[in-house]
Amino acid sequence: MEILIVGKGSMGLRHAKIFKKLGNNVSFFRKNKSNIKTKLVFNEFFDFNLIKKKFYNLIVICNPSALHVKYLIKFKNLSDNFLLEKPLCTNFHDLKILKNLSKIKNIYTGYMMRHDERINKIKKICMKKKELIYAEFKWNTFMPYWHKYENYKNSYASKKKLGGGVILTCSHEVDMAIFLFGEAKSVFCLKSKNKLNIEVEDNVLIIIEHKRNIISFVNLDFGNKFFKREFSVNFINKKIYYNFEKKNIYEVNMKKKKFFKVKPKQSIEKIYYNQNKKIQQNVLNNKSIYLNLETEKVLLAALDSIKQKKKIIIN
Repeated sequence: MEILIVGKGSMGLRHAKIFKKLGNNVSFFRKNKSNIKTKLVFNEFFDFNLIKKKFYNLIVICNPSALHVKYLIKFKNLSDNFLLEKPLCTNFHDLKILKNLSKIKNIYTGYMMRHDERINKIKKICMKKKELIYAEFKWNTFMPYWHKYENYKNSYASKKKLGGGVILTCSHEVDMAIFLFGEAKSVFCLKSKNKLNIEVEDNVLIIIEHKRNIISFVNLDFGNKFFKREFSVNFINKKIYYNFEKKNIYEVNMKKKKFFKVKPKQSIEKIYYNQNKKIQQNVLNNKSIYLNLETEKVLLAALDSIKQKKKIIIN
């Protein structure tokens, strides 16, 4: 396939390496030179006029979050298939545009955790169990440690106008809640005191009320030096635990632990590879997809909840 990647940050390079490994021709479109060094060499375009008459099998958009929909519109005539990194959009206006564009274009989402075999195993268990009550998600990370080549205060994740903030930047956990337990009917969000001295929220608790009458508690924090990424699904008499760094998931009840082995061993590289391979197969097979925007509705409702200081009903 011929693939164009918009943006050459760490995420753009990750996608480029995977798609190249899968046997594709990969090029970049970007405005500025990247500070990230790589041994792989790719074609690069800096002028839209040089590519506006080209057509690509897939265009990957992974520039700052607030620019995703703008560049989707800009490049919409250059491909029928797009992969948008998460979050797909940062406001309700762009959400509406996405909904309309998805009727004529295949738009894939960058929520790669859906391709983690451990997550899919938990989803199968949750579909069988009726006594499910609530789930607790936690992702603690420290943004100043993310990229050694830049000051974290200059990162898009620290800038409101670029779609930064922990809710949009660390949106995978919200997406996992929607993936596992279905659509939300209400959202309430609280933010704590800003620890990183940035203009966006860095620590929040999101309470999602699902239509299945299940509650998800999602704690996102990128001002915490004690890394933790895990969640538990709570039933009446048992819990299922997931830890991003552990090989397997396990179940705990009042008497014993039960381990569910998942093969092959999952890693961040393996999960992204699974996602991109699946997208490639769909594109090559001309498979049409449905774009589910439920996660974006929750993310935007959480931001709205902070602003209005009340529970937001999802329509």
